[in-house]
Amino acid sequence: MRSGTLLDGRVRLSFPLSTGADFDRHLQSLGRLSVLQRAGRHPLDRARAARAERRMILLRTLDALAIEPRYRAVAIALFGAERVAQDWNSSSDFLKSRVRRLVAQADRLARGDFRLALSDAN
Repeated sequence: MRSGTLLDGRVRLSFPLSTGADFDRHLQSLGRLSVLQRAGRHPLDRARAARAERRMILLRTLDALAIEPRYRAVAIALFGAERVAQDWNSSSDFLKSRVRRLVAQADRLARGDFRLALSDAN
């Protein structure tokens, strides 16, 4: 075991792998370390950011519903009046469907079903 700082320059790590039950876990750790070295960030940062964004949009959906409980009003609060004016009555109902899903998930969140509400896809 050595001590020091990464600020002194390059570092060589030694990571002995066991062949037992911990082998897969050790390989996953090395994979995350490799991503950190190449990308300069932890590989779970993106997933955490996506979950945080998901929670934020569900809370914003609840806020919008409290002000005006209509899907179009919620869409305007979430995505802006310009986008809603452009996409709300288009041939694709993607925006309407997304708002319906968000409202349903926000409702589940408000009723206390946190795991289901936060695990659903956009």
